Amino acid sequence: MSSEVSVQDGPALYVAVGRQLVQYDLDVSSGAVVDRGCLTMPGVIEYASPHPHLGILYVSCCDVPAGADPGRQWVCAVQLDQGSGHPSMLGSPVELRARAIHLTVDPAGAQLLLAHHRPAGLSVVKLAEGGAFADVLAEQADLDFGVFPHQVRVSPSGSVVFLVARGVPDMSARRPATARQLLPGMLATFGYSAGHLGEQVTLTLGDGLSFGPRNLDFHPTGLWVYLALETQNQLLVYETDADGRLHAEPRQRVSTLAKPEADVHQGVGPILMHPRGHVVYVANRCYEPQANTQRRAIPAEGENSIVVFAVDPVTGDVTLLQRVDSAGICPRVLSLDASGRILAVANSETYLVLDAQGERVVPRNVATFVVQDDGRLAFAHRDQVDRAPEADIAWVGIIGRN
Repeated sequence: MSSEVSVQDGPALYVAVGRQLVQYDLDVSSGAVVDRGCLTMPGVIEYASPHPHLGILYVSCCDVPAGADPGRQWVCAVQLDQGSGHPSMLGSPVELRARAIHLTVDPAGAQLLLAHHRPAGLSVVKLAEGGAFADVLAEQADLDFGVFPHQVRVSPSGSVVFLVARGVPDMSARRPATARQLLPGMLATFGYSAGHLGEQVTLTLGDGLSFGPRNLDFHPTGLWVYLALETQNQLLVYETDADGRLHAEPRQRVSTLAKPEADVHQGVGPILMHPRGHVVYVANRCYEPQANTQRRAIPAEGENSIVVFAVDPVTGDVTLLQRVDSAGICPRVLSLDASGRILAVANSETYLVLDAQGERVVPRNVATFVVQDDGRLAFAHRDQVDRAPEADIAWVGIIGRN
């Protein structure tokens, strides 16, 4: 990482790799970063989510690599120093019954919600006024959490919980979008009050075997929800009702790929709405699902890209504005600073890229892009993450120094 940046009054950039939560200074005008040290967690980091009002980051981790048999699982509260941004543990970790592959804090900052994929479930941890853990609320066993919950979000109003369950795609299919999934995906919404889940409404398309949602994000007005279908390489736009729930059918459905007919394994990754609501970012990921860790290889025509869609302020519909290379392979997480001036991309894995000239190594990295006034992206920096070389990058986030 660059050693020339020293920005103490701007936001910090945090990167999760292996057991390490690494802190960088970030220059939002140029996208340059510098490594400022790390905090070692009790297990391999799975995901992280910041408190909406306090300088605290909640981190889920486990004592085995992602995808392996379950071991011990924790969620940790990490205090971010107001001046330096330096991370330190806040209290003791809470041990979980199952791996939490996604987590989020409700808008009030009162509860932490965690999505578990095996067995499928959703748990809630009550937070104390200062952001520390207070109590784990009992799970409700009478609800349907679908197959492979991948994301949990709370609506901007705080009254609805969204649980995205991706199902199980056919990973042997060369082009997953042309194949039916092995198990169906779904999107569930629950009424939500004081950490408790209420009435459930389940949404899918058809029998769910051509519906593999991965992530969603909200328009800042609350009028529309944007859902990324991983398996089908599509972006869906949904209108919301007065209570914050979705209409049964999407108002728009668009491909995220430039060449959807290419004979490569593609899958949509993260989706992120700009805080102004005028553009939404979606990542395409090309990867080899059957590859071993010794030789990961993909063809050069694979799309590892960030797609910028302009959002109509009246209808919520999207139109293609720009495609940019993600500057790496398998963009797993996107993050914007609070002002929306800089975008960070976690290109999570190291791969060989094969073309007519041979092969080249593309290392895992964090890439930064300067955001133009209209939402378009201008590449700024690509920085290889040198720590924990055996692990993939699990998460990246830009957080202000409160």
